Amino acid sequence: GGVSSLSNAAAKQRLRVDTTAPTIVIIANLRPVKNHALFLSMASRVSRRHPAARFLIVGEGELRSTLERTADVLGLSEAVRFLGHRSDVPELLAAADIVILTSRSEGMPNVLLEAMSAGVPVVSSSFPGVEQVVTDGQEGFVVTDGTADAFADRVCRLIEEPALRDRMGRQGRSTVNAKFSTEAMGLRLFQVYQECLERAAARPYK
Repeated sequence: GGVSSLSNAAAKQRLRVDTTAPTIVIIANLRPVKNHALFLSMASRVSRRHPAARFLIVGEGELRSTLERTADVLGLSEAVRFLGHRSDVPELLAAADIVILTSRSEGMPNVLLEAMSAGVPVVSSSFPGVEQVVTDGQEGFVVTDGTADAFADRVCRLIEEPALRDRMGRQGRSTVNAKFSTEAMGLRLFQVYQECLERAAARPYK
């Protein structure tokens, strides 16, 4: 983890994204539970109001080709980029203006904590436990009705109000520092264990 020392503009240049383009990032495996279909529907709505906006999808998974086709059908081939699996998450967060989580359910939403510690406002779906991390209207928005319109509405507001982005980003940083600094380390460890267990469970017995 860690926070990148790159500026937002420098991080965007590294990804060949226009430095003035509002950049919206989702970091999640391309699996049904992560609900990237909702992310793409939101992106098509935001694109209409903000054609310069760029949407970066970070992660790999079985839905990749389906999602790529959906992006094409929605006319988003310019706006949406599939970056696959990346190990440079801090740099991606440095390039991000908004981080999205569209999951239907989630354990400990680590990506929200990482975005917040990088000072990036978040827009998340509502699932059990999210309110322990994000308070709606403080570090970002929690979208309780979970529709693409509601997501797009919050994202457009953040694109249109830089002062709000800054305030939410700063609030996110202080929330992480106050609530999760020592806990976060334990959570990371816990997550590693969880992933190992899930992998072991997924492996068929010989």
